[in-house]
Amino acid sequence: MQTPPQIKVNFPAIDLADNQKMIAVQVTTNASPEKIDKTITAFEKKNKSGVSLKGKYSVLYIFGFCKTSKHSVPSCC
Repeated sequence: MQTPPQIKVNFPAIDLADNQKMIAVQVTTNASPEKIDKTITAFEKKNKSGVSLKGKYSVLYIFGFCKTSKHSVPSCC
């Protein structure tokens, strides 16, 4: 797992990635439902070329601190 060179501080959706295993990771101190939704939206959003992070990585793990939550997320998360 490493920080790819194109990922900067506060890069949308992911902090770490494994390009061989196609895994993306987001680490946050704010794992509220709103933050999770924002992260997933950024992960799925296509750029000007029509490419999304979801198209490159098969799974997104979100690690964060939160109170108990029953927030639903898509199967890629």
